[in-house]
Amino acid sequence: SKGISLLTLDRLNEGWPFYEERWFAGENPPRPKVDAPLWLGGEDISGKTLLLHAEQGLGDMIQFARFAAPIAARGATVILRVPMTLKRLLSEGLQASGVETIGYDDPLPAVDFLTPIMSAALVCGVTAETIPSAPYINADPARVAAWRARLPASGKPLIGIVWRGDVGTHTRARRTIPLATFARLLDAPARFVSLQLELDGEAEAALLSQSGVMHFGDDLRDFADTAALIANCDLVITIDTSVAHLAGALGKPVWIMLRHWADWRWLLDRDDSPWYPSVRLFRQSAPGDWPGVITRVRAALEDWLATRR
Repeated sequence: SKGISLLTLDRLNEGWPFYEERWFAGENPPRPKVDAPLWLGGEDISGKTLLLHAEQGLGDMIQFARFAAPIAARGATVILRVPMTLKRLLSEGLQASGVETIGYDDPLPAVDFLTPIMSAALVCGVTAETIPSAPYINADPARVAAWRARLPASGKPLIGIVWRGDVGTHTRARRTIPLATFARLLDAPARFVSLQLELDGEAEAALLSQSGVMHFGDDLRDFADTAALIANCDLVITIDTSVAHLAGALGKPVWIMLRHWADWRWLLDRDDSPWYPSVRLFRQSAPGDWPGVITRVRAALEDWLATRR
């Protein structure tokens, strides 16, 4: 669409209005059934209650949760409605006055206005220079300490890793690096912890075990746990997934490996991001060239480790 093209070209102020056309493409879930008008910035919302509701993926929700506080600063009470796996993270970690987080399973309150989360950038008139900066989410200190106690003591840096998308998502194949390819990083002089929720078969489990990678799987009950584990890491290396957004939102150094035709939010031909100052991007030079990406990440990792000795 024209909106996606403009956003990809970093012409954000031009792209946001056209991005509203996504509602006519049939790709979004229905809006919550509340008796309230759509708000896109026109009316005064001081003293009003606004439902800012999730849409699209978990990473999108984490990325755009930063806009809850600026909208609440207009004098409104903002109710942030999110998938249950994000509820604890954002209710604890999004320390913003005037913002309350509810989950999909919670009753819908009476509200005065309704705004889809991905429309928040349009509401705020955001350009690359005015994006609310990260970090804007905090991991719970008690949970961070509990996860630290589960990690073996070592003088080596701890690196969190993600090599494929979630099972069941339609973009999984495009965002997956075969673990056998990714494993070229795992003999570096560091400790590695898997941030994947589940492994894809016995081959992955065997390779992680052979490489000495810690994997907690089902113990990561939701994104609040993942955030606490990330807080204990020195670096996160991941494909483009919700964990990449979470690490960026926490302000953790995160290296994101991107396919050749990357998502609009990563713009073009750059290795940094105006959305997350702590991000470093590694792009495929040609479609499917994950081995080339891993080669560059491995060289960068050796340089990074050398600075920590």
